[in-house]
Amino acid sequence: MPQVRPLIDAYIDANIILMIAFLAWCVARAIFKKTSLKHDYGLQLRLSEGFMLAAVISPLVALGLTRGIDALVPGQSLNVADIAISQFLNGRLSMDAVQFETILSLRQDAVIELAYLDGGLAQAVVALFIAGVAFYFGKAFIGAWSVRSVINNSYIWRRFGRLDLRLSDTIRVPFSTRGLWRRHIVLPSAILTEPASLKIALAHELQHMRRNDTEWELALVFLEPLFFWNPAFRIWRQNIALLRELSCDQMVIKRRQVNPHAYANCLLSMCKRSFLGRGSVSLVTPAVPFFQLGTGAHGRRNLQALRQRVLAISAPNPNLKTSKLLFWVPLVTASLVIGASASAIQRPADWSHDRLMLSTVVNLERLESLNTSLIRSW
Repeated sequence: MPQVRPLIDAYIDANIILMIAFLAWCVARAIFKKTSLKHDYGLQLRLSEGFMLAAVISPLVALGLTRGIDALVPGQSLNVADIAISQFLNGRLSMDAVQFETILSLRQDAVIELAYLDGGLAQAVVALFIAGVAFYFGKAFIGAWSVRSVINNSYIWRRFGRLDLRLSDTIRVPFSTRGLWRRHIVLPSAILTEPASLKIALAHELQHMRRNDTEWELALVFLEPLFFWNPAFRIWRQNIALLRELSCDQMVIKRRQVNPHAYANCLLSMCKRSFLGRGSVSLVTPAVPFFQLGTGAHGRRNLQALRQRVLAISAPNPNLKTSKLLFWVPLVTASLVIGASASAIQRPADWSHDRLMLSTVVNLERLESLNTSLIRSW
């Protein structure tokens, strides 16, 4: 199916660009950890989201870079394959021409096999991919349905414009989410008897709303079926979730003048209540809960994140007034690097001058090999 080949190429490019963007973010965060900004979780979260958006717009950046370089240096290419061919033709790569062409065509051959389902391996890969996409789309749908059920069975407590504050008897952990038209903050009914916890939980979820964290979480939930196998996406999503909570905790303490000790006690109190409240809904997705719990490795990871939040709350609150340059310089630099990478991995033109030269060299080598074998057979 030739019409499927561009889609497979684009999907492979998207995964490679995502990995490159994630590596760029890892480098940036490692640098931040060695500076006084290591506890500025708000800046780190904005940059993390910015790097992810840079991956989304990288094809446009790549197009701009390609045209700019072509205008400044006509004939110069950013494509890795074109650069490798140029180096080979100039004698800087000592390799058999047939072997070199085989290496260059590995991806193209794999795409053709997947597009035409040629061979058992290609069929197995496609079947596993379709099964994974179906599973994670089903998981996202069930999560959305469970959130909708909780909202439909809750009670409206207050309304502010397009925001509903709701009370539910079936949950133990406050969470925020949104529909097509309205936003929702759902609180456990029992929290009304604890004014201090109610104030903290409301401030926390309103801060998530202020930052559009619910929109980010929904976008990541529904992107997961497409990138479920990509470790960069999974690790990055967990990283964003943790930074989101650490940043929100910092801003609530700063904005609302909440005592850090009381805030930490509220987190631990709700954690204890959630563990004791068996049979209740304590983890809902796609939504942004006050904190998450779970079982197995997922639960242990969330408890580690909860411990990190308590330790961060207990630490002195850093000065959160950072220069805009500390945001824009890394972001613009990363956008250019990711855009250049997107240009480098694009499928090159099939009939460039260098490729025709390489094809000629390959044909000559094959002809020489054929002649040699014929002479030996005589």
